[in-house]
Amino acid sequence: MAVQMTGLCEKGAKLLWEQCNEELYSQGLTYLQEAAYAGDPEAWFFLGRCYSWGDGTVGFNEKKAYDCYRKGAEGGSARAVLGAVRAGQYDGEMKKAAVLTLEESYQAVRDAAEAGDAFAAWQLAEALEGETLFSVLPEEERGKSRCLVWYEKAAEAGIVPAMVKMGKCFLNGQYTDKDLSRYIEWADRAAACGNVWGLYRMGLYHEERENDDAAFQYFQAAFRQGDAKAPLRLGRMYLSGQGTARDVAKAVECFKESASRGETESYTELGNIFYRDEIVERDDEKAFYWYSKAYAAGHEEAALPLARLYLRHSEIQDYQKAEKLLKEAAEADTDGQACLALGNFSRDGLGGAPDMDSAVSWYEKGAEMGNPECMELLGCLYFQGEEGIETDYEKAFFWLNRCYEMGTLQSYSKLAYLYLKGEGCEADEEKAREFFERAAQTEYDGYAFYELGFLCERKNESPEDLERAAEYYQKAIEMGNESAVRRFSHFKKGLFGKWKVTY
Repeated sequence: MAVQMTGLCEKGAKLLWEQCNEELYSQGLTYLQEAAYAGDPEAWFFLGRCYSWGDGTVGFNEKKAYDCYRKGAEGGSARAVLGAVRAGQYDGEMKKAAVLTLEESYQAVRDAAEAGDAFAAWQLAEALEGETLFSVLPEEERGKSRCLVWYEKAAEAGIVPAMVKMGKCFLNGQYTDKDLSRYIEWADRAAACGNVWGLYRMGLYHEERENDDAAFQYFQAAFRQGDAKAPLRLGRMYLSGQGTARDVAKAVECFKESASRGETESYTELGNIFYRDEIVERDDEKAFYWYSKAYAAGHEEAALPLARLYLRHSEIQDYQKAEKLLKEAAEADTDGQACLALGNFSRDGLGGAPDMDSAVSWYEKGAEMGNPECMELLGCLYFQGEEGIETDYEKAFFWLNRCYEMGTLQSYSKLAYLYLKGEGCEADEEKAREFFERAAQTEYDGYAFYELGFLCERKNESPEDLERAAEYYQKAIEMGNESAVRRFSHFKKGLFGKWKVTY
């Protein structure tokens, strides 16, 4: 009971399952049809397989599949019998019409597989995995894992779907131990045949190793083959300029293509693009559209920017929705941004009256996550006091000094004051001077210039000290500092143009 096929049938099968150029599928189907009508029962099996599982892009057609399997079985094809069983179409009529019994068919296909027939090995593997042959197998041979040896034989002989199956088994630990090197080996072989799964997986492999040029080429090839996830990866690479020139327009195009294929991560990517001025000209309407889709699709990260859009002065402004989204975002917050937004929301009274206790509570939560803005706001609130918040220099110093240690401090003059007065810390005039100088350079702070002038005036160890004090006071006066006006009113120039202090 040999399993044989004509050369025409073999040519057709190879075009359908040993390569991945869809443009050649129609030729493969033509070969199979010609072989079938010329009397090759194995060709009827392959055509039935196409209609059962949609191979060769023919679509699914149970009636055509049944007719093909029956003609194959009537012609003595063992493959057709097993194919009908796997497709759930081996009914009483086909059993009567078949030349071979199920048991005979199984043995014939197994013999062919052992003799090196790649298609027989592949069919046997699928039948074992699908448990469609257990009725004719001895109990000791019924384990699904026994399919792996036949998949490997089929894959080694060039059957691309079997290569993919091997790769997935080693990736997921199915029927064998996980083995990432073997997974990559089979993904690479599948990719070399043009298989979309292999191309995408090799793109991921090179992306993880920062081989950007190779990753881009693989993702691009997978995109051309119709992979749903590849345009998302390509969009990110175009956006960042990795593996290709940075091209925001192409990134948007890729993300939109990804969105059309149902990849919901692209919704957030598109929202981010239109939300940020540094990428394209900001478009809140488009950002809102994409963030709304992302949020509806379950992407929690879209809640925060969506809330911020609801807070903006626009037609969609809605403080209640904004607060609801901010609290949802806060539950998954890891960087304190949602806590910062909620603190600002409470401080500004957007939900009603200002609530400083709630604001401080949210800022503290954000600060504990390491958010520098929350830390500095807490330091400033405790430094100057607000309605309902008492001045607390120890807490002010703690948070402002944390910001300084992190390199994020903006309020140098406040930390300088604490060091100057010894509030919340030990007094340290040199540190105070250093921080006032930084404040004078970065904050355009008249108070900082005033204190620097006063420190130089008090030092007064040389004429240069008073010269510097006068310069600082004059700058402070330009910035509207009244204390500097009063101090500088005692400065007079002497006979030789040097400053002196008079009382």
